[in-house]
Amino acid sequence: MTTNNATAQVRIAPDNVIDIVRDWLHTHGYDGLCIEDCGCAIADLAPCGGESMHLCGPGYKRPCEGACEFGKCDFHIHPEKLPIGGELGQRECAE
Repeated sequence: MTTNNATAQVRIAPDNVIDIVRDWLHTHGYDGLCIEDCGCAIADLAPCGGESMHLCGPGYKRPCEGACEFGKCDFHIHPEKLPIGGELGQRECAE
């Protein structure tokens, strides 16, 4: 007779869709969501209330170089990772 001593992991169900998306982004190595002129980090996901979240895609943080419409924000969320030694592309801003 074989006894299985493996401990079962208990996962608490997410409270809402934003929690599900946040978990998925984190699990797959993304930093947030982005669309053409908008981006948000996992820590402040969907500050718009999620009204346009169906248009967003996953993205990665890039530092802001100050050439965006907000002047100098903390970062941008971009759909592609910044290549090592690569140049920044100006896209989505997040304050």
